[in-house]
Amino acid sequence: MRKLLCIASLAGLLAACGGDKQTATIPPSWSPTNTLTYAYPYNGQTQIAPTSPIVLHFAGKLTETDAAAVAAHFTLTGEGNPTLTATLTDGGKGVMLTPSAKLAENKTYSLSWSNLTGADGAIKPVPLSFMTRPANDGARSAVVMDGAASPFTVARTLPAQNGFPLMDFSSVRVQFTQPMDQRTLQYGSSVSLVDAGNKLVPARLLAGNRLLTIDPVDDLVPGQNYTLKITSALKSSLGDSFDPGSYSWSFKPLDSKPREILALQAPDSNGGKVVSPLTGAAINNVPITSALLGNDSASQTTGNLYAQLAFVPNYPKATPLRVARGNILTGSSVVVKIAGQVPAGLETGAIRVDFLSDANGYMTDNPYSTLVDAPKQVYLTMDVAMSADDPSANGAFNQNIMHVDVVGTAIVKNGKLVMDAVGVVELDVLGIDKASGVLSFHLEGYQDQPNAPKPTVDTTAPQLQSWTAGVTDDSDSAAKTLAQARIRPGDPVILNFTEPLDPQSINSDSVKFLKFGVAEPASLRVDGTSIVLQPTTPLLHGSDYSIQLSSAVTDVAGNALAARNLGFQLATLSGAANRSPVVLATYPGFPCPTTAQNIAANAQGRCVGGKPGDEAMPIATLPTDRNISVQFSQTMNAASINSTTFKVEVLGDSGWTAVSGRLEKSAQSVRFAPDARWSEGKLYRYTLVSTGNLKSSAANCGVNAICGSNGLPLQTQLLSQAVADAAIPTGGGPSMDIMFRGAAPSLYTLQRLRGLPASDVNADFVHGSDETEATGSGDNYSAVNAARIQVAGQSGLVQDANIGCDVGSSCPAKQFLYLSNALDAEVANYDSDAAGVKVMIQPTQIVASSVDVYADAGILLGKTTAATGPQVLRLRYGLNPDTGKRDLPITGYIRSVGGKLQLKATLDLYLDEPTLQPKLAGFNIGHNLYSYPLTISVTGPVDFLPDGRMLASLINDDDVVFTVNLVALGFLPGGTITMKIPRGTMQMQGLSGAIKQ
Repeated sequence: MRKLLCIASLAGLLAACGGDKQTATIPPSWSPTNTLTYAYPYNGQTQIAPTSPIVLHFAGKLTETDAAAVAAHFTLTGEGNPTLTATLTDGGKGVMLTPSAKLAENKTYSLSWSNLTGADGAIKPVPLSFMTRPANDGARSAVVMDGAASPFTVARTLPAQNGFPLMDFSSVRVQFTQPMDQRTLQYGSSVSLVDAGNKLVPARLLAGNRLLTIDPVDDLVPGQNYTLKITSALKSSLGDSFDPGSYSWSFKPLDSKPREILALQAPDSNGGKVVSPLTGAAINNVPITSALLGNDSASQTTGNLYAQLAFVPNYPKATPLRVARGNILTGSSVVVKIAGQVPAGLETGAIRVDFLSDANGYMTDNPYSTLVDAPKQVYLTMDVAMSADDPSANGAFNQNIMHVDVVGTAIVKNGKLVMDAVGVVELDVLGIDKASGVLSFHLEGYQDQPNAPKPTVDTTAPQLQSWTAGVTDDSDSAAKTLAQARIRPGDPVILNFTEPLDPQSINSDSVKFLKFGVAEPASLRVDGTSIVLQPTTPLLHGSDYSIQLSSAVTDVAGNALAARNLGFQLATLSGAANRSPVVLATYPGFPCPTTAQNIAANAQGRCVGGKPGDEAMPIATLPTDRNISVQFSQTMNAASINSTTFKVEVLGDSGWTAVSGRLEKSAQSVRFAPDARWSEGKLYRYTLVSTGNLKSSAANCGVNAICGSNGLPLQTQLLSQAVADAAIPTGGGPSMDIMFRGAAPSLYTLQRLRGLPASDVNADFVHGSDETEATGSGDNYSAVNAARIQVAGQSGLVQDANIGCDVGSSCPAKQFLYLSNALDAEVANYDSDAAGVKVMIQPTQIVASSVDVYADAGILLGKTTAATGPQVLRLRYGLNPDTGKRDLPITGYIRSVGGKLQLKATLDLYLDEPTLQPKLAGFNIGHNLYSYPLTISVTGPVDFLPDGRMLASLINDDDVVFTVNLVALGFLPGGTITMKIPRGTMQMQGLSGAIKQ
């Protein structure tokens, strides 16, 4: 009886204000066509995605029927004052306005209109202002909600916005002015929800960036006083402590009982034929748009949701509602296409959307119109997890999506409650790109509520699906060894499961991390179906680690994981103290100290130690929304990287002055994010400081040099044309200055690919006896991130030669160069002429390990052996057809070949062997391997690992041939040794970073 009363009350309220038009009574003096009845974003809404459209709906049809003419009536005021295009919806009753460019982040916009008319006259303008969300990454001024000087405090709490009451079934949602450092988020210490007796309320915590949800395990007690306490122990990712004096919140939740459950169906769009009256797009179909994926991916979502309504007669103006944690919707499979054109060979399988916390909202009177048939407004805020059935896709795309605000309308049609709503979801794609989708949500109540479908009970236990440091089947020893070779110090360990986990079940007791059997400190967080484990001390080579998962780990429904133990070990590191670290990649710019800089000519100069004839490299550009990033060859001494040894400056009228910002340090890399975004066109430089002495290992780490964890200074210069002046393995070098200009934000996706697995684990550029060697049989040997080098011929002074062992001997496993490398590449747009997606590779240096060259100069001079020493392969900039200069990134293309992604590129490079010193009869012999030009065409597949990381595997398409000229010695003639890297024996694998950091 109570249920019938509740539903009857709700239906009555809706019919009286927003019901079926056949039953509504409209006073003749009212003008239904000149009234706004719906807006997204609503006035005053914050955290709006920069890709969001503006959606309006009116009580009647607009006079104008031409979309362009309708758009001309609207003005969007704010950063950039973007123009608007219009799409008419619902037979001319609605309009969706799309800005001409993505809105600026962290800015306020206002929409106004003039001379907009309906059948009964002018439509009165309504104040509509909203604020976009801050940036998710980058400059301090961009990521802080209220500007760079704002303290770390609370910007907004939900659901208490707009005076809505907080209920006994509410979750508490907090939005901060700065992103949180989740390692400092400890429920019961840095953040606490306590009752009137100061007792901690048992709750689940969900956190992401600047968003926090506290979801009480049990309903709150109506009328009891609760207080949210946040202490200075909570830190922001910018290093600021929370300001407790800036915020306090106590509240008394209201009583929602007696409640009733309303079953709502999310129907299929029938192939896109059923469209939303608000957006004109297919209902319950989430289009996914990003630079990496293009504009054509979408997932059709269906299923049932079960909304709990507070007792309607008690809340006639704003009826609270809850969609409880555990509700599930299912989405159709998405075929992943790069740039929306080239199939990636990856299909998500069924997509699952789990409600991770109690979604809260309100059904209210229409705030824009007093017309009796104006629809009720619905506001709902939810936290959901998205996951995919396919393991690789799940690893790449699973994630929490927090504080999704949907705004909609509610009416009764044919005796059924019908809701239409709009929201924008933003998704992380492969950890490198941000996708967005406009959700045209449509829900219909069942007419026969007592006999509506009952909620499905999840009884399936979660299972480990993949993890980054190993494999799920330990019996596959080869796969396990390969997985371990693909992680490095500083990486998190990510465990992906088949369904979302209960964050309350994840702690240091249920997930134990051990090193040599002893508990090791680490932070734990849950994101989607993943546990992200970040060791407090970076992973160490040669250490035995284990992760013990207990049955206390459960999914959202409480189903327990089967306990298991996972073990892994990073490759043994030997001889690390014998070589200084080097820089493998810098973004922006090329990783070497330069000479002959010419700012007026836009020339960074050429690498010090190269030949004077080397072309000058251009001054790089850096989009205003990106950071400086440096990749090292070894684990670094983090304390040695500071504002003294890593300097960033801007050129002004008074010369170079410091740029303030923050250094984000990992074990083998560092990023610099400025406090204020780079200014377009301005000239900047960053400096990596070293000792200034190529040969000396003496360094005051953190004062006059960046150092490795081995205490040796950064070796900035590997090149030299005089062997006597070449850097010794433990030496330093001149400081590395790299200039760049600020540029407009890029439309493309930047990805750093590390050369993993790497045989030269310690990056000393000498292949050690305990390091992985090429394998094979006969003459067919291969190794990853390596190149086989053979002698193809000789002349003059040299009568015979061999690589790796004495002339006349066979040692194919010894004839390999092992590569240390990292590449930065941008996935750009689809090029129809090239029938592929353009990839722009940033030039950098690849360092190859030393090999021994054996030569026989006959009876007179005998045999000799020379170690090449480190070999430097410098990728050259691409040739610009307009300027004739080499000032462009290297261009490659991703195409679909046989249903698989394939990358193809041509690399022009310089080969340098600065420490090679051949000797004959005790005399030094000169050679020509300085700035030696080579061209290598490479092709190979782009795949996705089970954990979602992207892997590009390239091999050389043709033999790579080069000739070593040996200088004539007195009366003796010169000679040559022709070398070749046979076709298909240079294998480079680039692996993307961890999907979740």
